[in-house]
Amino acid sequence: MSQLPCELLISVFSLVCAEDTRSIEQKLRLAQVCAYWRAVALDYRTFWTRIRIKTLQDAALLPIVLAHSGHNALDVELCWEYPIYHLPSKSPLSGAETRAVVDALLVPAQRLRLKRLYVFWTAPMPKSLDLLLGAGLTFPALEHLEVHGACHKLDLVPCLETPLLRSLLISKLCVQSWDTLIPPSLERLDLSQAEADDAAALLAAILNRCYALEDFGWDVECPSLTSTDMWQHSLAPRLKMLRLGRSVESPYNFLTFFNKHRADLIPVHDITVTVYHVGPHLDREVVQVLGELFHQTGSLVDLRVDVSQEELVIRDDVGRIRRLIVWDEDGVCYVPQHWRTLSTHHGIDHSLRSLRMRTDEWHLFGYAFSEQPPTALTELCILIREDLKRFTYDQPTSTLSVPKLCKVTFVPDGDRVQLITRLRMILPHIECDASDMVEVCISECGRREWIPRQEIVLGGLSDKWVLCNRCACF
Repeated sequence: MSQLPCELLISVFSLVCAEDTRSIEQKLRLAQVCAYWRAVALDYRTFWTRIRIKTLQDAALLPIVLAHSGHNALDVELCWEYPIYHLPSKSPLSGAETRAVVDALLVPAQRLRLKRLYVFWTAPMPKSLDLLLGAGLTFPALEHLEVHGACHKLDLVPCLETPLLRSLLISKLCVQSWDTLIPPSLERLDLSQAEADDAAALLAAILNRCYALEDFGWDVECPSLTSTDMWQHSLAPRLKMLRLGRSVESPYNFLTFFNKHRADLIPVHDITVTVYHVGPHLDREVVQVLGELFHQTGSLVDLRVDVSQEELVIRDDVGRIRRLIVWDEDGVCYVPQHWRTLSTHHGIDHSLRSLRMRTDEWHLFGYAFSEQPPTALTELCILIREDLKRFTYDQPTSTLSVPKLCKVTFVPDGDRVQLITRLRMILPHIECDASDMVEVCISECGRREWIPRQEIVLGGLSDKWVLCNRCACF
């Protein structure tokens, strides 16, 4: 190995550290193999710029790694985990040790070249973080900042100047001063379970100021957006993704204001809204949210439902994506009611062309389609997780009415062996136009040589089912 050119040895170093590019101990072990490896490693300055401080050993080695990194931009992660309830400790750093780490990073030679900083801790919060993030210091090269608390909201109040910041993700923190924390350069901003003394003013500052913002997540309790004095006519003109978390008190109120002040702009490409709901039936608030969620969208052509995540994902005919998450502590599923509402108010029963579902939702869609069949649906993709009887609770298996179906794709959830048996049980419960041939595709199930012949897959079933051209050629 000592005969390898340095360029090739550097590639070896990168491959060895590929799974954990910030492990200080791994890098030092490589540098100690022999004198040649050490010389190459020390000359490869950027090899030392990605750093994680998690253990006592990491903290002790930090000055060495900083020295090896030269004057290159730094990518630093501070992951300080402390005992939580019954969980064992992972060698937590003492207050003096975290202070030593922070002091090392605050030296101007290091602070001025920090490009990315990731901070995560579990309670109690290290007091030294106030010196790093709450003292009003300037980080002129910082482009990416993530600050995450855990367990409960903590008392760190970020206060720092980051004129070139492009990405800011913070959770479980209080955002009181944002004049310097929210620069116009931001392209991505995510506030998760955060608090603000004046959430409406913070939101207005973000959307008015951040002209370059493309990805925005807002999960802050915001009781009112009725004042229009703080809002400009066009908000976040480059925005492509918007996520509203469950802390938002009224998603409908938010979307109404948002849509009103962006009426002259291209609609946001991807919007996700989380709604908290209690009770067996969708209330007026959820129906209103759906109305604003689909504001300025085209025909709804693609639908995916994940009951386990309580998520409804819909795409329109120009590719815009809308996601609705109904958060319900009782685990109530609203698929039939969603379908009824979307059909009545948005005509999805006449525009939907493709549906991706799981066997978990079979009886829910069976019931929904029995009332209002999808008259334009031609492609159906079914993720097979269990036998249909597993989800019908000893009731007769529902029939899925898809009049214009042209193709049905089956995807196994891990077990390919049961795929043929289960698809043969499912196909008789799909009702479609008997005069048309319907393609059956199983090519997504894995290796090509595994796909059986048509007689094995579809033998004995209705003649309307036929393997798709791709599967038939294997």
